[in-house]
Amino acid sequence: MYKDLKSDAPVRYPHDLFDRIWESDSVKKAIYLVDFADGTEKIATNVSIDVNGDEMPPVKVMQTAVVGTSGFLKYRLNLDGFPAVGCAFSYLAEIEDFLQNESRKFRLVLPGQPSVSKAIVNIKEIARGKYRMYQPGFIHLENNQLTGVLPATLGNLPNLKELYVENNMLSGTVSSELLSKDLIIK
Repeated sequence: MYKDLKSDAPVRYPHDLFDRIWESDSVKKAIYLVDFADGTEKIATNVSIDVNGDEMPPVKVMQTAVVGTSGFLKYRLNLDGFPAVGCAFSYLAEIEDFLQNESRKFRLVLPGQPSVSKAIVNIKEIARGKYRMYQPGFIHLENNQLTGVLPATLGNLPNLKELYVENNMLSGTVSSELLSKDLIIK
């Protein structure tokens, strides 16, 4: 969600066929944003965020965030017309400076949706540095094909015969068990 510390003005999505508008969810609407949890803090940076990827959200959006100061952040939205068929995307980036041995880890959890809930991810590691966007992907198995973003937690897959990597890009680490097989990586 878009968080602008200076303004709640909406931001247009660049070059979007659907002309989506990013609107701050800090504007409380009836039954939309329930409330900020205790310990929620808004943060922002002026550093440009690398948003190169499939969706490329506005840099201004990625320069703002909320963090939980009590060790975690719970965030709940009530959306009109849901549950329904729809799409939701999450974009994460580390926009704060930490000491060398410090990091922040993220986990997306959707109650009642274990297939969508993800393992804990260190964005600084998986996005290959801070100030870079990471979009958590979802792995699907259809027609004996595993598709989606390769997570850092992908372990041994005993029946895997071939691993196809689009554009020669991996977003996670490949386990040594997978690399020890005679896999065709394109």
